[in-house]
Amino acid sequence: MTWRPTITTTNSPLDPGDRLTIGSNGLRGYGYTEASGGATTNSATNYPLVQLMRLDNEQVRWLPPDPSSPFSTDAFTSQPVDDWPAGYALVTVFVNGLPSQSAIVLINPPTYRVYLPLVTR
Repeated sequence: MTWRPTITTTNSPLDPGDRLTIGSNGLRGYGYTEASGGATTNSATNYPLVQLMRLDNEQVRWLPPDPSSPFSTDAFTSQPVDDWPAGYALVTVFVNGLPSQSAIVLINPPTYRVYLPLVTR
C-alpha cells in the first residue's frame, strides 16, 4: 500500500442529481496516520476530500459525502451533483494533502420534457 490514494472506479456518465461514487484505495490515508511532519499541531484529515473540476474552464466544486452512506477506506459516495454544467470533469481525491491521479467523468445535460397544450377543434 502507498501513501497516495488511488481511484479505481467511478460511475460515469452522471445525470443531474446523481451521486458520484468512487472506488478507491487509501481513502483513510496510509495506516490511518497523518502525512505531514508528525507534530501535534499538524492538521491531518484521514478522510477524503473529493474535488470535481471542469476540463473546459477549470471550475471547481468540492463534493461533500452522502451522510446516509459514509465513506470507507475503499469507497466514497457524494451528495447529489446538482447545478453543475454538462461536460467532462476531473475527479481528484485528496487524503492528508496527497492527491490521487485524477479520473475523467462525464456530466450529462439535464433532460427536459416539453408538454404542449391539447388543441381541440
